[in-house]
Amino acid sequence: AQRGAVDLGTGIIEIDQLTVDIDDASGSRVFEMHTLKPFQVANDPLGFAVRGGGRRVLKATLSPLKLQSLLPGVLGFDVEGELERGEFYGRVDRRGRLVVAAPNPLVFNDVRLSRDATPLFEQLQIGLTYEVAYSVAGLEARSFDIDATGPGSEDLASVSMRAVAPLTARQTLRSFDLDLQLHLASMSRQPAMREIKPLDAGRLLASWSLGTVPHRTLTGQVKVLGARETDAGRLPDLRASLALDAVPERGVTLSVPVTLDSARGRSDLALTGTLRTVGNKQRFEVLLDGRQVIAPDIRQYYSLVTEPAADGDVSREKGQSGHEPSM
Repeated sequence: AQRGAVDLGTGIIEIDQLTVDIDDASGSRVFEMHTLKPFQVANDPLGFAVRGGGRRVLKATLSPLKLQSLLPGVLGFDVEGELERGEFYGRVDRRGRLVVAAPNPLVFNDVRLSRDATPLFEQLQIGLTYEVAYSVAGLEARSFDIDATGPGSEDLASVSMRAVAPLTARQTLRSFDLDLQLHLASMSRQPAMREIKPLDAGRLLASWSLGTVPHRTLTGQVKVLGARETDAGRLPDLRASLALDAVPERGVTLSVPVTLDSARGRSDLALTGTLRTVGNKQRFEVLLDGRQVIAPDIRQYYSLVTEPAADGDVSREKGQSGHEPSM
């Protein structure tokens, strides 16, 4: 239900009351949204305004929400889990933007992910916090954070994303940033990792940044630090970075340096490449360079994913309720 007025001279919409209710297939209410106070929406350019004290204008409530009804069999994946209750608000900030945010994490309990009836991740609790702004500049996801824990509340993964999307015909995305942290011991105890040798310590850290102005760029880095295989001991620390630039009329340049550090020393490799248009043909050049490669360190990572894990691994059986050692 909506009640408001439109100023035909200015095109400004005055929204006095807005109510949205959504029920699931069984008739249970899963979403409610209503106005907390009247606010104005300008169309050209897009902007929001509110009179008087207090800038919160919208409140939405989710309860309960089952992931299996929200994401039914997407790309062959089945997701289960439930959000008991969650709230988020819309407020008008001093720059005339509508900012939508959840003040407290939206918590999904007993989350399970499978594909073709094969379990991948199970017994997860996932917390989501976010803040998204809508304005004439488009959509700005100033924070979108996900934290996942496994059995026994052991840390599993955390993801943080930020994006700026003008959502215009000329440009749909201006920038996108992602930070990821995985706790390798608890990750290796999940069904999806059963084919990989078990780990009892370590973290994987990754960050990626995509930009489109003044030209397209992609930069990122991946680190594996403090990893320890249950049977073979400490793995070398791995650091890899990527820098890609795509400049119109100049082509694409790529740089990927990689290092491995262990008690044996440092291995380093660097891949660089260029892609250019010469006449009617694409010309691609690649150079692989390095000062030292320590073969046993390379083999440790190679065997981690190529050699099958032992059946009935003790650490995985106890690990469903265990914790990763402190580092």
